[in-house]
Amino acid sequence: MAVSVEHGSMASAPTRGSNPYFDLNGLLELSGKGTARALYERKPFKFRHEFAANAWFSRDRILDLADALPESSVEYNLADIPVSQPVTTMPHSGLSLKETIRNIETCGSWVLLKSVEQHGDYAQLLDSCLEEIGNELGLRVEEMLSPRSFLFLTSSGGVTPFHFDPEHNFLLQIEGRKKIQIFEPFDSTIVNDRQMQDFVAGAHRNLPFRESVAERGEWFDFSAGEGVYIPFLAPHWVKNTGSVSVSFSISFETAKTKQRLSSYRRDHTDGPETLFNEQGQA
Repeated sequence: MAVSVEHGSMASAPTRGSNPYFDLNGLLELSGKGTARALYERKPFKFRHEFAANAWFSRDRILDLADALPESSVEYNLADIPVSQPVTTMPHSGLSLKETIRNIETCGSWVLLKSVEQHGDYAQLLDSCLEEIGNELGLRVEEMLSPRSFLFLTSSGGVTPFHFDPEHNFLLQIEGRKKIQIFEPFDSTIVNDRQMQDFVAGAHRNLPFRESVAERGEWFDFSAGEGVYIPFLAPHWVKNTGSVSVSFSISFETAKTKQRLSSYRRDHTDGPETLFNEQGQA
């Protein structure tokens, strides 16, 4: 279950209605691709949710949340960047975090609020989401380890560079429209073992993107009220194709994912700062 650490105050949590938050299978039934339970761990898929234009994600509430979180739980930078972007050269606008959020329509930026469940209201929201997702996937909440939630704001045309995440990830579109390209996990021609070892040793998540693999990923377009499941360690990148985008991500590990990550550990833990090294570029 999510752990709450209260950092600040904000408006009361929105009241929940009687409808479920998630429908993981409706779009799959229309496409004939199977069920969420069958595809989980193996393939990405689209789903529906009930958070579009929800008061949980109003601008005022996002500003309050940003103010409540510790500095270590925030990233923000300019959004007009290439798909292949080392973190060491990430461009910044010079605006403060609050200025960036207030001017997200015009400032050409990308904002990430990490582990928003640190605020008590969002801890309760994460717990509710995990319970519903687990029910549809045949998982007990106790099996969904180290759960976290993330909030993204992106200006028009913004890019989230090529990267992977060490968890299963349910990415929900709250406002605006995006497209995402997702690649097969565990394909050593895309992410090699050295990069995996460096990542587990502490290197940043961004990956070099090679044009030679550009056609091998699967594309998904999704708008407010839709989401995409991204399997554990599946490399992907995201493009905002509408005006301002607001997205909410729910992630969790399992005993199996923790074991897989442990298999990449090496004796020393002094990994490089990024995965853009000679071996990674090969």
